[in-house]
Amino acid sequence: MKYKQGITVVSLVVYVILLFGFITITLTVSGNFSSNLFDEKGSSTNLSNFDKLLYYLNESASTSTDVDIVDNEIAFSNGDVYTYNEGKSTVYLNGGILVKDVTNFSAQQYLTSSIKVECTFTKYTSEISRSINVYVGEW
Repeated sequence: MKYKQGITVVSLVVYVILLFGFITITLTVSGNFSSNLFDEKGSSTNLSNFDKLLYYLNESASTSTDVDIVDNEIAFSNGDVYTYNEGKSTVYLNGGILVKDVTNFSAQQYLTSSIKVECTFTKYTSEISRSINVYVGEW
């Protein structure tokens, strides 16, 4: 009997099936890593934005003697004005962009020297909601 050497149709089909299986597994693992990286990146970006907003609100409060809230604006007596634009999901400080990706921003005034700011940051699939209590003046 003669043996035919080389690639037969059966072996070619097996190679193609194995190749597609390997590609499918690789894409699944790669997609999972990318998804997890976006979650972590979104979480760290949200926390960074929250810290930035907290820092600037406390900085404005420490150099002010009074605070007023009108609509989507928080105005401190030192001249700092925080404005929330819901359409752009952005908080502005004196007209310049302070933080982005803000899906909820509300402020309530308890006394002339105390406000509570509630905000939600959303980036990719990550979302955090936090409250900030700000006391105006030196404490």
